[in-house]
Amino acid sequence: MSAPTVRRKAARVKGARTDLKQPTDNEQEILGAAPLPAAQITDTGAALSGAAVVFGALLILGALLVGASAVPPRRVPWPVVADPLVAHRSDLATLGIGVIAIAFLYANAAILL
Repeated sequence: MSAPTVRRKAARVKGARTDLKQPTDNEQEILGAAPLPAAQITDTGAALSGAAVVFGALLILGALLVGASAVPPRRVPWPVVADPLVAHRSDLATLGIGVIAIAFLYANAAILL
């Protein structure tokens, strides 16, 4: 057995006018409403969203490097990983801060250019 169907009348919108005419090319030019040529339309949103992805990735990478330099060697359960972590702690912190600085420089350049 199929589901029952309901028949409805088409809804009528109050105040809807279908007799409006489209403006001619001459009227659009006078009013300044002519469409822009494709060469003048720029999409800055895509460039900024791409820059935001790169900025976020670099910022997270820098935070992870700084965080790895702050981990005490006793918290790492593997001595194979803990020994190089202690030996290169200052290198990891410097690299992390450098990556964060590069992220902010990239974001600055992406916004200004």
